[in-house]
Amino acid sequence: MVVLAVARVNDTQATTNFLPRFRFCDDVESKAFGPAEHMRAVHPPNGQGTGLRRGFVFWGQKIKWIDKKGRERPWKSWSNKVGSEAEFVAKDLIARGKHQTVNNLYFSMQTFRRPTRRGIWNLGALGCFFVDIDYKDTKWGGQDPRIVMNAILAVLDEAGIPAPSFAMDSGNGLHLVWLHTLVLPQALPRWNLVQERLLEALKSFGADPVAKDAARVLRLARS
Repeated sequence: MVVLAVARVNDTQATTNFLPRFRFCDDVESKAFGPAEHMRAVHPPNGQGTGLRRGFVFWGQKIKWIDKKGRERPWKSWSNKVGSEAEFVAKDLIARGKHQTVNNLYFSMQTFRRPTRRGIWNLGALGCFFVDIDYKDTKWGGQDPRIVMNAILAVLDEAGIPAPSFAMDSGNGLHLVWLHTLVLPQALPRWNLVQERLLEALKSFGADPVAKDAARVLRLARS
């Protein structure tokens, strides 16, 4: 289930104070939203002449592997250039997996200046807010994701918080993403305040308080 900002139903905005409703994608549209489309949704091409959409996207995978020193590691991390390269890699990783799926594959919500390490000190730019909703252990457990999403939109509306740019079923819950104009890492303190506000508003839905830092990775579509 994917909800795109450009496809919001906007017919109530002119006559009411409610925020625009989301349009829930059908099965055909959801199947067309693969790993490359997910990457592009979070990291769209440069806009508004900022030139900030550059640098690297980091990947992470929960997989056991042996490093050069013979040590077993539970987590593998690497990077690719943001843009068409990262989109191609996202699609290729899934296509080469067993039955066209790769388990536990994650990618960074922000971009980084250097390809060496995913850390706050290495942030290139900030381009979105996000919340990882794990509603399975709340009163919403067992509910259809569409029902949960509609309830989330009502809570956001009541709190005066804009609806997300898009949301998707992560398999374990929902990922909500608010795209914004690209800003430099110097805006991080204010960015963190917005993240905290979103988490507080959606706490009753199981918003993950740990998954909030700017260097966070979230699950890739179809993984």
